[in-house]
Amino acid sequence: MEQYGRAIFVDDDSSVLRSLRRGLRMHYKHWEMEFEQSPEVALSRLKNFDAWVVISDKKMRELDGADFLDQVAEQTPQAIRVLLTGDISDETAVASAKSAHLLLPKPFELDDLIDVLERSVYLRTLPISASLRQTLGGLQSLPVLPKAYQDLSAYLKTTQMPENKKVAEIVTQDIGILSKVLQLANSSFFGATTPVNNVEMAIVRLGHDLIKQIVLCAGLFSQPVTLSDDLEETGEEILQQSEEIAGVMKELAICAGLSRKAVDNIYVLGLLHQVGWLVDGVKQEGDKCATGAYLLQLWGFDNAFCEAVLYQNDPQKQPELTILTNLLFLGRQVVLAQKEGVPFFEQSEMRDLIDKANVGAYFRE
Repeated sequence: MEQYGRAIFVDDDSSVLRSLRRGLRMHYKHWEMEFEQSPEVALSRLKNFDAWVVISDKKMRELDGADFLDQVAEQTPQAIRVLLTGDISDETAVASAKSAHLLLPKPFELDDLIDVLERSVYLRTLPISASLRQTLGGLQSLPVLPKAYQDLSAYLKTTQMPENKKVAEIVTQDIGILSKVLQLANSSFFGATTPVNNVEMAIVRLGHDLIKQIVLCAGLFSQPVTLSDDLEETGEEILQQSEEIAGVMKELAICAGLSRKAVDNIYVLGLLHQVGWLVDGVKQEGDKCATGAYLLQLWGFDNAFCEAVLYQNDPQKQPELTILTNLLFLGRQVVLAQKEGVPFFEQSEMRDLIDKANVGAYFRE
């Protein structure tokens, strides 16, 4: 595998490019990096430059950044495409979804760009076929990160002591997300003994980290999507199936004696493990798992989380088996067994997998 990557940055403001050049060269001395003021010159350069990442400003005099990335998608579909913009409204996010994998707010932090470059390294190592990479790169219907999730992530980064009132204001932007937060806060899965009808109380009960991921799940699966011909479920129906599996995974994690943080992480994995099913044009189940891993890595989830989604159908293929992958596989098998009326814990193969699960390795605190 190639050790060092290639990235191209496009902005018609020369001062921005100079700042990027100085900052990134300190962290990526061995990367090949191009800095272009002209999108047309950048497109010409890409013909002989196998870029891993293409990052473009949106407002440029010569060519709009989203239109530029549209052409990049046709010419170099395997590259991760990032759009820098001062407008991250829902309308901009939806309009840019076909051209950009990620939107970053402008002005941006150098650490945000560094994080994108790091993700690109991991994405190159994912065992995804070249044809699937081409398919994913060329798709114009990838799910869009919900605005409420982006706003909440940005706010939580700015403070070590988040205010529940501010978190509540962000959550209530979207009535569908608010409904899901209140539903889960009142669920027996979270030990609810008294009803909660106030979003701030729900935030106290669930915690900020879990709230953020619930906002992501609810926003993603409520988006209008065009599903494959062989899949009749809507996004909300897929989320409902995932919630069943997430509930089982949470119970197993509690029985294994994992920490609250670990249990919450496992629950979120259950909610998000079918995100690849939302992408039109991906037909095979194995490719859907790979697509889910690809999307989650793009959105900043860690490697072990993404690999659990990738290997959810066959944990034994994972180079280093983790508790995350095992619990996702087990949760799916439990729900399937329940639907078929098969007693789950009479299946010795499943018990063996539980015994082999390395509980401490990933969640040691």
